[in-house]
Amino acid sequence: MMDLYRKFIDIEVQADGEGSVSNTLKADILLAPKRKQPVFVQTIEGDGPTKLLWLRINDKTFATYDFQVVPHSPRSMKLTLDLTEHINPHTGSARLERAFRSEQNMHSEPFINATLTRFINGAVIKTRISDGYHIRFINDSIEMANDDPVADTDGYLRWVLAVPGKLLLPGQGYTLVIIKE
Repeated sequence: MMDLYRKFIDIEVQADGEGSVSNTLKADILLAPKRKQPVFVQTIEGDGPTKLLWLRINDKTFATYDFQVVPHSPRSMKLTLDLTEHINPHTGSARLERAFRSEQNMHSEPFINATLTRFINGAVIKTRISDGYHIRFINDSIEMANDDPVADTDGYLRWVLAVPGKLLLPGQGYTLVIIKE
């Protein structure tokens, strides 16, 4: 399960529609007590390259990890991280922070889909996009009190997907649609 889940998404779009999506995740990973081999797996699918910008576990920075191409799906990249040596034996948890950048054409593929594959306790996503575009949030299956974003002082739109203590379930998700103004 992930706890204190915060995701920051920065979208930069050029006039021709080419753009990049920088995605930062900060989360506490809590393991089930009987879990033997804790592995963090994240799969990204897109029409452009994906590059891990940084990865930290429990405030230790790792420079040797990156996304790998999924052999049977050339549009997919996967980050697989063995957490065995990073889990605190007293709490069963580890603090994970990672950021990646992917490239895509926002005119031909104007959306970002997210599907949750773990239980998540409380979740907030924040997005910011280039001038001339805006983001529409489409709630695919998450029970939220309010789908309307709140704008913060850093220029991010913020959606609270679940308040702390409320679980998001595997299989739930959302879509961000990029719309030219």
